[in-house]
Order: sequence, then structure tokens, then C-alpha cells
Amino acid sequence: MFYKQIKYFQFLLKSSNQHGVHSPFVYQLITQCLYKKKDKNLWKTFLNLKNNQLEILKKKNLKGNKNNILSHKKVGILLKIINYFQPENNLEISNSADLSVVSIAMNASNLKSTTVNESKELLSEIQSDKKFDCIYFHQNQITLYNFNVCLKAIHNNTFFIFNDPHNNQETRTTWSSIKKHSKVTVSVDVFYFGIVFFRKEQAKEHFKIRV
Repeated sequence: MFYKQIKYFQFLLKSSNQHGVHSPFVYQLITQCLYKKKDKNLWKTFLNLKNNQLEILKKKNLKGNKNNILSHKKVGILLKIINYFQPENNLEISNSADLSVVSIAMNASNLKSTTVNESKELLSEIQSDKKFDCIYFHQNQITLYNFNVCLKAIHNNTFFIFNDPHNNQETRTTWSSIKKHSKVTVSVDVFYFGIVFFRKEQAKEHFKIRV
């Protein structure tokens, strides 16, 4: 707990807002997405879908892993990103039998998402030659491996979202390696999530943005 709090304080000291951002792509992402007010109707739709999923789990005598249910703040950020980019082909790489909250967030925007829980399921999806618009990574011990596997399924406008890149030293090391990868051009760190893009027309830059 204290580790994450310290890292958040350090992040605040080094992060910025839209001022000083010279990339038009990232400037628009900040001003037209991250800093926009939360869409109340979208939020209500998400909550209804989440509650329906909880009811289904309850009837089946199953419980979602509460450790993997995103906080309301994080879901708010995620919904903004999804609603802004409107990705059509999406993949969520889960790390346990959780609520598949990202798929629920996608559904709230009338978008579809496939959720995989194991490496063999991921390999099956990637080997199908499908290109994904957005891939979401729940952090686990093989996130870096999964990242490299998923590079086979990107196109120029694909973006990856990584949950909790500052959760501990291991996740920070993984996030650092991902940012440095030769195929990654732009990375946006909002502390709660790390987002990477593969746009060939962009210069390689890294941004830390307060949200």
C-alpha cells in the first residue's frame, strides 16, 4: 500500500496536463477524452450491466474476484478511452475468473470484446490472424510475454491498455520494458493505466498525464 502511495506522489511531481504537449494526437486525447466530464448515461449503462453480471454469478453460486474489479475512478477513465476511440475488435486478457469488467465497459458503448484467461486461449485468438483495435492487459507475471505475443495482432491504430503499471516493482519494470519496445511509438502513463500506441506517423515519445 505505502509503495503505491509513494509512487503516486512521485508520479504527480513528474506528470503534467495538456500544457506543453506538442503532439496533436496526444493533446486531443487529453483534452477531448481524459479531461472531458464523465458521460452519465454511459456510466449508468455500465453499472446496470455490472449489476446484471453480479446477479448471474450469484445465481450460479460463483463470486468474481473483487481484487480485479476496477475502482469507480479507473472505470470512469476506461469508459472515456473506449468511448473516445470506439475500437471495434477488442481483447481482454484476464488473470483470473473475475467480472470481465473491461468487456462490460465495452458493451456499455455497444462494442464487443473477447475475454481470455489462459495463455493457450490467447495464442488461439492471436493465431487466427485477426487484427485487434484494443487489447487490455490485467497485470500478471506473464504480462510481458503476453505483450510480445499480441504484437502479431496489431495494426497502425491499435492501442494496448495496461492495468496498474505502478502496482509494484515488477509491474513497473514490465511497463518500462514495454515503453522501450521498438514497435511502440507513443506511450501515455496516467498512473492507473499505461496506454501504448503503434502509430508509425508519430515520433517516439512518452507522456505522464495527471487525471
